[in-house]
Amino acid sequence: MEPESTSNESGSVVDTPGRNRPWSPFVRLALLGTFLATLPFPWGESSSCNGPVHVYTGYEQATKSSGTLLPFLVIFIGPFLLGLIAYFTRAAWIKFGLDFIAALFSSFGAFYCFVSAAFGGSLLERHNRVYLAPWIAMVAVFLMSIDALWNAASQLQVLVRSHRELHKAKNSARDAPPPSPD
Repeated sequence: MEPESTSNESGSVVDTPGRNRPWSPFVRLALLGTFLATLPFPWGESSSCNGPVHVYTGYEQATKSSGTLLPFLVIFIGPFLLGLIAYFTRAAWIKFGLDFIAALFSSFGAFYCFVSAAFGGSLLERHNRVYLAPWIAMVAVFLMSIDALWNAASQLQVLVRSHRELHKAKNSARDAPPPSPD
């Protein structure tokens, strides 16, 4: 089910309300909830030369310093908020921009989870310990990215179709024979 578009008097594209979108922002909310549910579980381990191995959770990783919480929130909660704003926006070009930015943020988040799973869980070393929480979080955030890219592509399709219809209408009006004087 694709959203329909119309052109208003000024020629700008106006999209139908967001409820006609292929997926709703509540899919991103469920994926965000899945991501947040992984935070209390172990995400990896750190060790030092003179101390024991410390197993840390996703919450500890997000709040390990004051400078890591804001980027963490932007990368992981931003795609849901941008999707929610895009859901209630009517203009297709604004929806496209919001969903494209959400796709970028969630792609960074999926990469962050992958790096955390690969390096924090000692997957690339010779330890046998694998922490599942960052892998589950990576899949959830990656699916948010797929959702955002899907919605951005559908809005781009609406924009291209509207642009073609506008040019077709202009060309047909120009090529029409002049009215006969009676």
